[in-house]
Amino acid sequence: MRCLKTVNDRPVWMDAYLVPQSYTIELTGYRLEDKLLAKKLQKLKQDLRCEWEVDIFFAPVPIKEQGRPYYPNI
Repeated sequence: MRCLKTVNDRPVWMDAYLVPQSYTIELTGYRLEDKLLAKKLQKLKQDLRCEWEVDIFFAPVPIKEQGRPYYPNI
């Protein structure tokens, strides 16, 4: 990464290797509480012609709980 540093009151560009912070991925579970909806979804499973399309994208608004803000996946 190129970093700007000041040497003798003059700006100087230097190459620097920055080590990223370590992190662990936290997986969350999903529990369906609506029993009527669960039964309807089980019936859909029997139809082999049924296709579901799912997408994941970043939220358009940053979230800051602790530390620096981040864009969560939706």
